[in-house]
Amino acid sequence: MQDGIYHSTAGKAKLLVEQLSQLSAVANAACLLQQWFDDGNHLPKNIVIIVLTDLKRRRRFKHALEVADYIWNKKVYELNDTDHMYRLYFTGQVGTIEDVEKCVEGIPEECSTEVVYNQLISCYIARGMIAKAEITFEKLQQSRKLKSALIFGQFMSLYGGQGDYDKVFKLKEEMSSKDIQPDTRTCNILLNVIAKQGDLEQVLTLYNKMKDTAIPCDTYTHSVAIRAYMATGKEEKALELIEEMMNCRPEDRALANDLMLTVYADHGKKSELKRLWSRIQSSNKVSARTYGVMIESLGKLGLIEEAEDLASKAERKRGRLIARVFNALLNVYATHERMEAAEELMLRIMRERLRPSAVTYRHLVSGYLKIGELDKALEYLRTARESLTYDHSEPWASAFLLVLNHVAERGNVELAENLFESYTSAGPFRSVKVYNTLLKAYLNSNKTPKDFVQRMSDDGFAPNAETIALLKQDTLTKGALCQ
Repeated sequence: MQDGIYHSTAGKAKLLVEQLSQLSAVANAACLLQQWFDDGNHLPKNIVIIVLTDLKRRRRFKHALEVADYIWNKKVYELNDTDHMYRLYFTGQVGTIEDVEKCVEGIPEECSTEVVYNQLISCYIARGMIAKAEITFEKLQQSRKLKSALIFGQFMSLYGGQGDYDKVFKLKEEMSSKDIQPDTRTCNILLNVIAKQGDLEQVLTLYNKMKDTAIPCDTYTHSVAIRAYMATGKEEKALELIEEMMNCRPEDRALANDLMLTVYADHGKKSELKRLWSRIQSSNKVSARTYGVMIESLGKLGLIEEAEDLASKAERKRGRLIARVFNALLNVYATHERMEAAEELMLRIMRERLRPSAVTYRHLVSGYLKIGELDKALEYLRTARESLTYDHSEPWASAFLLVLNHVAERGNVELAENLFESYTSAGPFRSVKVYNTLLKAYLNSNKTPKDFVQRMSDDGFAPNAETIALLKQDTLTKGALCQ
């Protein structure tokens, strides 16, 4: 009986998904849902979840919002905070920030939990409205709605990505003072920040503390710990942890294999790398991701021809050129300054009507910077911005930071300022990290940045420890410090 109900529900969900997928972009999903009810069908929550998940996957956010609004307006079933969160998410994808705020105002108080406000903060951050996000966070702290590490994790991720590590550690202290337990995400962010600072023993201390306090460790957690063990000469511990990962779920085993390929390549262990690859090929259907990891691993060892051969093999197996493989090969070419080969591959990508991604352009920008062809790097950066901006995000931002760092290292203040104004005028990418990079351009040109801290303050940013250290260097005048 239960099997029959399950198949009936799955069948109904599939039917509704198919009907929604056939709607034109301008059609209203509410009309289709009304017809669905008129035909005697029901719309329980489990079907709605399947429908919304499918629409999100297809990036049909307008129709997803119309479905969510229909459920809300018609009171099809009682909504909880997670239901309101999804409705808020879809509003943010297709509406203005005013629409988002109006949506929040209409949510009942009992459902206005941290889950909902976390989504509101996400909308602010996606639009570069960091000050509003921070004000909302402060109000939540005062209202005692914060029960978990959820929103702390969002801000730790934001500040960590901006290179503002002082704020990351401050948030960790605030969590401790409020007796809010860290979760996997917040611990992973801390592990990442500590690893970037080079304190590998502290990485292992935090990792072991997670295990002692039963905070779940995911694949990323293990990967940071394995790298730390290898880098500190504790190879046996690293291998023990890898073996532990191999004995978990099949999907974890595949990730463990990918991780181990990378670790072996990073540490120059060619024979171990090839032994593991032979085992992977003989025991599993190799995923596109794993092909990409192995291609990049061969590149790290300087085995460019073998990387090319493997890319060709992956293409034959798949019957076509796939993004994960061509991006990995582009990475190999860029790393080894083989930009003619990279251009030939790009021509083929465009000829076969494949879509370059942010990763594609980052590799091209990196390769041209490496050989000193700044104009070509700027050309690809412009192409990335023109073709990749969507949903209030700028996936080309990592390529921009590569260029800005390159220009700053050479003390080209005029170009650094032009890039700063052109590429960070909107969005969350005008950050302390970007300001510090701009400051390095002044430092490397022996020029004085006028009222630099005031300029940051006017933009809503406070200097961090790196900013202060840069400002205190002898080549900068006291005028920069007077603020």
